[in-house]
Amino acid sequence: MRTSRPHQPLTYDVRLPDEAQADALRLLDASKAVVNQALTLLWPDLDEFGRERVGPAWKQVGKYMGSPQYHGDRQWRCESETVGRILRQQAERKKAFELVQPILSDGFIRPKTEKRPAGKNRPAIKEAVTSLQKSLEEDE
Repeated sequence: MRTSRPHQPLTYDVRLPDEAQADALRLLDASKAVVNQALTLLWPDLDEFGRERVGPAWKQVGKYMGSPQYHGDRQWRCESETVGRILRQQAERKKAFELVQPILSDGFIRPKTEKRPAGKNRPAIKEAVTSLQKSLEEDE
């Protein structure tokens, strides 16, 4: 490590002035409420967000709804971008789970017996994962 150069931090802590704190917190609370409300309304369309990934997320959200509590276009754009990103990420997770779900079965977890504690059937799990990987490679 070099000690000859002075250290320059890459980021700085920023604190809003006290007189701006209350407004910033109020805006944050309003945004959280709008994001949660939009997520609740758009959750049934989760699969659509997984299929279409072209363009900014806020435009995709805009196709389905406007702001539930109108308080400015720029703020809604930021809120809808957050909503769109969350829905896209959840759609990806849902797709991944749907791939793995068929190999999750009762035979993979061994129940506790008198002679053996509960555990995993590792050979069966490994075989199922290997066959899933092969089927995914064949699909590509």
